[in-house]
Amino acid sequence: MTSKQSSTATGRDITTTSRNGKPGTTLWERARHGYPAAYPIVQLPNPAILLAAAGLVIALLSSGTDRAYALSGFFLALTVWAWLELIDGVNWPHRVLGGFTLAWIAIEVGQRLVA
Repeated sequence: MTSKQSSTATGRDITTTSRNGKPGTTLWERARHGYPAAYPIVQLPNPAILLAAAGLVIALLSSGTDRAYALSGFFLALTVWAWLELIDGVNWPHRVLGGFTLAWIAIEVGQRLVA
């Protein structure tokens, strides 16, 4: 068991404990690591997936040029997320999901370019 200490701007010390790669004791560390702790399947969304979701919502609520730009942002952000999952996912299901998502994006964008 190792102990990390960090000081805040007010000079207080905050100590968190982590065990060999396991999440620390703070709620934020546990949420970022994912659930279940031993083999994370569910994690908090990262900025790329949040941007992709925002782009999709905007695309669904708009039309014309605005919809095209929103869909472009959606596909770009989702590509970044999928690449990060494929390269640096926490376990193999995350990496497989990233690979499948990249393949789906390639197919989807290819079909839209032909149409």
